[in-house]
Parts: sequence; C-alpha cells; structure tokens
Amino acid sequence: MASAINDRSSIFIQHLEAGEICLHPTDTIPGLTCHPFQEKAVEKLGNVKGWAERRPMLGLVSSLANAITFWQALPAPWNEVLAELWPGSLTVVWKAKAGTPPCLVSTTGEMALRCPSLGKEKAWLAEVLKTLTFPLPSTSVNKAGEEPIVRGDDLARFCGAQDVWTPPLDLFSAKEGRSSTIIRIKPGGVATWIRKGALSQARIEHQLKRSA
Repeated sequence: MASAINDRSSIFIQHLEAGEICLHPTDTIPGLTCHPFQEKAVEKLGNVKGWAERRPMLGLVSSLANAITFWQALPAPWNEVLAELWPGSLTVVWKAKAGTPPCLVSTTGEMALRCPSLGKEKAWLAEVLKTLTFPLPSTSVNKAGEEPIVRGDDLARFCGAQDVWTPPLDLFSAKEGRSSTIIRIKPGGVATWIRKGALSQARIEHQLKRSA
C-alpha cells in the first residue's frame, strides 16, 4: 500500500514539474493545479479556466504547521481554532509571507490556504502535499462562470478537451461534493464569511468561543 501511494505521488509531482495542468481530488470537489513557480503553467491554467485576467488561487497544505510557514503570524485565537478545524473543508484567507508564489497572493497581500481531510483512497495526495515546498494551487474544474465539474465522465471529457493530465478517475469520489467554506481573518482576529460551504458557520463560531 505504501509503495502504491509513493508511486502515485511521485507520478503526480513529475507531471506538475513538467509544467502540465493536473487534475487532483480533495475532500470536497475536484480541482485543477499547476506548478506555481512556472509562469507558463500558471498562464496555461488561466487559459483552461477562461479567465480574462489572473485571479489568485487557493493553496492546499499538509498541516497547520505547514501553513504557518507561508502565512504571517496568525492573530489569537486562530492557531488554536485551526488546530481543531483542520484538516477539514475550511479555506482561510490571511496575510502571506514574502516569497510565496505570486499566483496565490491577492493584490492586498493575502493568501487563501486549506488543509484538506484526505482519506485512505487519497493518501497519495496527502503525500504530495507533504513533499512539496510550496502550497499546491487549486481551482475548481470548470470554465469561469460555469458550475464546478465533479463527476467522473464529465471530468474526463473536460480534461481531455483541455489537455489536462488526469490521475486514474477511480481515485476520485463518485458522489457530488460541496465546495469548502471560505473565511477571511482580519487584524485583531475577527473573521468574515466569504463563502458558505461544507463546514458550517455554527461549527466555526463554536470553536472560536471555545478557543477565546
């Protein structure tokens, strides 16, 4: 089993480093990614998405400790809150450190990161996240303005038409997923909700009260 996981993660990283656009699973909905420090790959992913102008993507990380290497110091009590809520379907926007891949950083200097909860069938992607020295960029599988693509046959058609490298689709969940919840942390530790998603606002607020 460990050998299969290592083989899958190695193959994925090889395609990433070759400048290809890659399909990847998560614990919510499938995503598209590229090497964030390869400008041609970032441009190609923007073309696949049909973006009129570049948009910052969210980054996937292996752990809170990993996220902290790319973020500036989190305000209280967010270290404690994220230690309880991650891994999970929560994307958090906070200030990026210098040297972070530009395709992940907004014009305000913020970066959205998430530590996904990856089960046994997706353990190879967890190994990828542990191996990489940068957050893995991620954006939904669709053209801008369209609904995210989540089902196997539809993923295969889209990726085939757009020259996206695709891992075996049996590694993806067959059921429809729901996008992650997105929040922004403001100085002082106050959070604002950007998108309601798989993790409920009530759960986040409950953890904030416990950690205060």
